[in-house]
Amino acid sequence: MTRAGGAVHTPGMTVDLATFLAAFGGLAVLIVGLFAWLRADMWKIRAELRGEMNALREEMRGEMKALREEMREEMRKLDVRLTAVEHDLIYLRGLIEGLRESVSGRAARADRDAAD
Repeated sequence: MTRAGGAVHTPGMTVDLATFLAAFGGLAVLIVGLFAWLRADMWKIRAELRGEMNALREEMRGEMKALREEMREEMRKLDVRLTAVEHDLIYLRGLIEGLRESVSGRAARADRDAAD
């Protein structure tokens, strides 16, 4: 490889330094442009992902709120049913106690003893 007048001579190929620098500069511009495009595309994808994440987050919040309201309503219904069952239980206890007293005759004896 010999140099003569700014040209590099290799067997079978002569490359002028200006041509080499122009080709290398063009390649560098292409690489820089490619990375700039990739970076811009990455920012665009990142913004889209943020938007999707925010939309999913809002959707989940809405669904969680709906589930909480549904659970509150079910708890209210259960409370009403439990109160009704408690009242029925008290009524049944009274009936059973009355039946027990009538079968054993306690109430009649208590009435007779109170009259004496």
